[in-house]
Amino acid sequence: MRPMMKAANLVVYALLAIIGYLTFTSSQSLPEGLFGDIGAGAFPSILGLSLILLALVGGFSELKPTYTNTSADLSHLKQWFVMLFLLCAFITSWQLLGYFFIWLPLFLLISFCWFRAALSARNLIIDVMLSTGLTAGAYGLFVITLGIQFG
Repeated sequence: MRPMMKAANLVVYALLAIIGYLTFTSSQSLPEGLFGDIGAGAFPSILGLSLILLALVGGFSELKPTYTNTSADLSHLKQWFVMLFLLCAFITSWQLLGYFFIWLPLFLLISFCWFRAALSARNLIIDVMLSTGLTAGAYGLFVITLGIQFG
Protein backbone atom coordinates (compact mmCIF):
# COMPACT_ATOMS: atom_id res chain seq x y z
CA MET A 1 0.00 0.00 0.00
CA ARG A 2 1.27 3.43 -0.82
CA PRO A 3 2.48 5.66 2.02
CA MET A 4 -0.12 8.35 1.28
CA MET A 5 -2.91 5.80 1.57
CA LYS A 6 -1.53 4.56 4.88
CA ALA A 7 -1.31 8.13 6.19
CA ALA A 8 -4.87 8.86 5.09
CA ASN A 9 -6.13 5.69 6.76
CA LEU A 10 -4.30 6.58 9.98
CA VAL A 11 -5.89 10.04 9.94
CA VAL A 12 -9.34 8.47 9.53
CA TYR A 13 -8.67 6.06 12.42
CA ALA A 14 -7.49 8.96 14.58
CA LEU A 15 -10.65 10.92 13.76
CA LEU A 16 -12.80 7.91 14.61
CA ALA A 17 -10.98 7.53 17.93
CA ILE A 18 -11.57 11.22 18.68
CA ILE A 19 -15.27 10.87 17.83
CA GLY A 20 -15.45 7.83 20.11
CA TYR A 21 -13.75 9.74 22.92
CA LEU A 22 -16.11 12.70 22.51
CA THR A 23 -19.10 10.36 22.50
CA PHE A 24 -17.88 8.67 25.66
CA THR A 25 -17.16 11.91 27.53
CA SER A 26 -20.44 13.53 26.51
CA SER A 27 -22.38 10.48 27.65
CA GLN A 28 -20.85 10.69 31.12
CA SER A 29 -22.92 13.80 31.87
CA LEU A 30 -26.22 11.99 31.20
CA PRO A 31 -28.23 11.01 34.27
CA GLU A 32 -27.96 7.58 35.79
CA GLY A 33 -30.99 5.35 35.92
CA LEU A 34 -33.20 4.91 38.94
CA PHE A 35 -33.91 1.64 40.71
CA GLY A 36 -31.28 -0.38 38.88
CA ASP A 37 -31.92 0.94 35.36
CA ILE A 38 -28.84 1.25 33.19
CA GLY A 39 -29.38 4.96 32.53
CA ALA A 40 -29.30 7.15 29.47
CA GLY A 41 -25.54 7.18 29.13
CA ALA A 42 -24.91 3.43 29.06
CA PHE A 43 -25.31 2.77 25.34
CA PRO A 44 -23.50 5.92 24.18
CA SER A 45 -20.63 5.03 26.53
CA ILE A 46 -20.45 1.51 25.11
CA LEU A 47 -20.58 2.85 21.56
CA GLY A 48 -17.86 5.42 22.26
CA LEU A 49 -15.55 2.85 23.84
CA SER A 50 -16.22 0.42 21.00
CA LEU A 51 -15.38 3.06 18.44
CA ILE A 52 -12.12 3.85 20.22
CA LEU A 53 -11.25 0.14 20.40
CA LEU A 54 -12.03 -0.46 16.72
CA ALA A 55 -10.05 2.62 15.70
CA LEU A 56 -7.06 1.38 17.69
CA VAL A 57 -7.28 -2.07 16.12
CA GLY A 58 -7.52 -0.51 12.65
CA GLY A 59 -4.64 1.85 13.35
CA PHE A 60 -2.37 -0.91 14.58
CA SER A 61 -3.27 -3.13 11.63
CA GLU A 62 -2.47 -0.21 9.32
CA LEU A 63 0.96 0.18 10.91
CA LYS A 64 1.70 -3.51 10.40
CA PRO A 65 4.19 -3.87 7.54
CA THR A 66 2.82 -5.20 4.28
CA TYR A 67 4.93 -7.34 2.02
CA THR A 68 3.00 -7.06 -1.21
CA ASN A 69 3.46 -4.32 -3.74
CA THR A 70 0.04 -4.19 -5.35
CA SER A 71 -2.04 -1.21 -6.30
CA ALA A 72 -5.16 -0.29 -4.37
CA ASP A 73 -7.96 -2.85 -4.77
CA LEU A 74 -11.17 -1.05 -5.63
CA SER A 75 -13.22 -4.11 -6.53
CA HIS A 76 -15.35 -3.92 -3.39
CA LEU A 77 -16.12 -0.22 -3.78
CA LYS A 78 -19.40 -0.93 -5.59
CA GLN A 79 -20.58 -3.20 -2.78
CA TRP A 80 -19.90 -0.57 -0.15
CA PHE A 81 -21.69 2.15 -2.12
CA VAL A 82 -24.73 -0.11 -2.41
CA MET A 83 -24.50 -0.86 1.31
CA LEU A 84 -24.34 2.84 2.12
CA PHE A 85 -27.42 3.41 -0.06
CA LEU A 86 -29.26 0.53 1.67
CA LEU A 87 -28.39 1.93 5.08
CA CYS A 88 -29.66 5.39 4.14
CA ALA A 89 -32.83 3.86 2.67
CA PHE A 90 -33.38 1.81 5.85
CA ILE A 91 -33.01 4.81 8.16
CA THR A 92 -35.14 7.05 5.92
CA SER A 93 -37.94 4.51 5.59
CA TRP A 94 -37.94 3.86 9.32
CA GLN A 95 -38.05 7.57 10.17
CA LEU A 96 -40.68 8.50 7.57
CA LEU A 97 -42.91 5.43 7.66
CA GLY A 98 -42.23 3.91 11.07
CA TYR A 99 -42.35 0.15 11.69
CA PHE A 100 -38.71 -0.38 12.63
CA PHE A 101 -39.11 -4.12 13.14
CA ILE A 102 -40.58 -4.53 9.65
CA TRP A 103 -37.75 -2.64 7.93
CA LEU A 104 -34.94 -4.24 9.95
CA PRO A 105 -35.29 -7.83 8.68
CA LEU A 106 -35.79 -6.55 5.14
CA PHE A 107 -32.61 -4.46 5.38
CA LEU A 108 -30.66 -7.35 6.90
CA LEU A 109 -31.90 -9.84 4.30
CA ILE A 110 -31.00 -7.59 1.37
CA SER A 111 -27.60 -6.86 2.94
CA PHE A 112 -26.83 -10.54 3.54
CA CYS A 113 -27.86 -11.45 0.00
CA TRP A 114 -25.85 -8.58 -1.47
CA PHE A 115 -22.61 -9.60 0.24
CA ARG A 116 -23.04 -13.34 -0.32
CA ALA A 117 -20.73 -14.70 -3.00
CA ALA A 118 -23.14 -17.30 -4.38
CA LEU A 119 -26.89 -17.02 -3.87
CA SER A 120 -28.71 -20.33 -3.78
CA ALA A 121 -31.94 -21.56 -2.23
CA ARG A 122 -30.03 -22.92 0.77
CA ASN A 123 -28.18 -19.62 1.28
CA LEU A 124 -31.43 -17.68 0.93
CA ILE A 125 -33.05 -19.81 3.66
CA ILE A 126 -30.03 -19.23 5.89
CA ASP A 127 -30.20 -15.47 5.24
CA VAL A 128 -33.94 -15.35 5.99
CA MET A 129 -33.46 -17.28 9.23
CA LEU A 130 -30.51 -15.11 10.24
CA SER A 131 -32.27 -11.82 9.52
CA THR A 132 -35.47 -12.85 11.33
CA GLY A 133 -33.47 -14.27 14.23
CA LEU A 134 -31.46 -11.08 14.65
CA THR A 135 -34.65 -9.02 14.44
CA ALA A 136 -36.34 -11.21 17.05
CA GLY A 137 -33.28 -10.84 19.28
CA ALA A 138 -33.31 -7.06 18.88
CA TYR A 139 -37.05 -6.99 19.61
CA GLY A 140 -36.56 -9.10 22.71
CA LEU A 141 -33.68 -6.97 23.95
CA PHE A 142 -35.11 -3.52 23.31
CA VAL A 143 -38.90 -3.87 23.55
CA ILE A 144 -39.41 -6.72 25.99
CA THR A 145 -36.34 -6.45 28.24
CA LEU A 146 -35.55 -2.71 28.20
CA GLY A 147 -39.05 -1.40 27.41
CA ILE A 148 -37.85 0.84 24.53
CA GLN A 149 -40.51 1.43 21.89
CA PHE A 150 -39.61 2.04 18.26
CA GLY A 151 -41.84 3.84 15.78
